[in-house]
Amino acid sequence: MEVANAATAPKLPGSWELFKSSWQTLLNNRNLFAWPIVIVFLIDFVFGIAEYFTASPAMMLASWLVGKLAEIWVLVVIAKIIKDLHSKTGATTNYMQAALALLPVATVTAVIMGLLNGLLYFALIVPGIIFSFYWAFTLFALAVTDKKYKAAMNYSKYLVKGRAAVLFGYMLFFAIVGGLIALLLVAPVLLIAGTFEQNLLVEYLNNNLAAGVYVLAIAEIFTAFGLIYTAKLYLAFEETKPAVTATPVVKV
Repeated sequence: MEVANAATAPKLPGSWELFKSSWQTLLNNRNLFAWPIVIVFLIDFVFGIAEYFTASPAMMLASWLVGKLAEIWVLVVIAKIIKDLHSKTGATTNYMQAALALLPVATVTAVIMGLLNGLLYFALIVPGIIFSFYWAFTLFALAVTDKKYKAAMNYSKYLVKGRAAVLFGYMLFFAIVGGLIALLLVAPVLLIAGTFEQNLLVEYLNNNLAAGVYVLAIAEIFTAFGLIYTAKLYLAFEETKPAVTATPVVKV
């Protein structure tokens, strides 16, 4: 006779289910997500304009650095919002201010991950790929738990280990479906503007400023959408990870 655990472990959501849920979360809580998206848009827009008119290496470097800081900040903001929405506690804090307070720790953690992952890619490509998945949830864990630096990286690894292929499937699904939807929204405008340049703002200034602003806005919205998707996925991985101290099956 076998005695199994009384509680049934929750299952991971389907990719399409998670995709739809993330979009609904963005629309239903647009009051929470609007300002972070607008702030990052303005940062990218202002530095894009400055980069276009100065065309200096220093401004290009400053634009890249500020852009990376903005990416980390908005990730922490969205992770905190999703955590509270998931917990049904409502808005419990000033998310933007709280994310700003965590920005130094999150930035240092991101730099450490980048350096370690770069070394792994340089030494052997496969370990670099594996650990890029292992550490995928590091900044999300840092944002919503008290874990920092190595502890956040180890916690992300704990959640993903044994399920890296599953995480890859979720990310691939989002990249394909989200990319196609974004392309459908952007392509007609680019055709009208007469350009398919890659740089979201700088190159469009040579052709059509309105098209550049529109494409940049779509990019920021879909970036936020992707962060919501990943934050929800982080929580799903956390809830479905078997506990280390789970009661074993007893055979009689």
